[in-house]
Amino acid sequence: MVTLGKNAGGKDGIGRDGLASFDFYSEQEWFWNLKPIWAFALSQDGGAFASLGLRKDFYLGEVQISPYTGIALHQSDLSHFEKRELLQFRTGFDIMVPITDNASFSVGYYHMSNARNNEWSASLDVTRFGLVYRF
Repeated sequence: MVTLGKNAGGKDGIGRDGLASFDFYSEQEWFWNLKPIWAFALSQDGGAFASLGLRKDFYLGEVQISPYTGIALHQSDLSHFEKRELLQFRTGFDIMVPITDNASFSVGYYHMSNARNNEWSASLDVTRFGLVYRF
């Protein structure tokens, strides 16, 4: 899945605006019918994150709803490494509506933070739109 999104809340500042993400939804079940989700994102002003999480798929007819949660390695400014902001938690959901047998339109939301309200929290609240292609 390739998505584009904007930080709709949380903190302002470098590494927090205009995010493009590449998410991989594996169909392999790990346990309790949970499946992995990997993601990598870049912000238009120099931030990035990589994440690994677990998701559960639900269906309303052909519409797929996938809530997920996991950990993320985050840097708001790739030109300056800051270890105190590295570990974050990412939680969100995606809703996918099929447009062909192999492609879907998606809309989603995720929040990413270090579970604290301090200067090292990513504090991202991203609303995103995307295209899903199934190989």
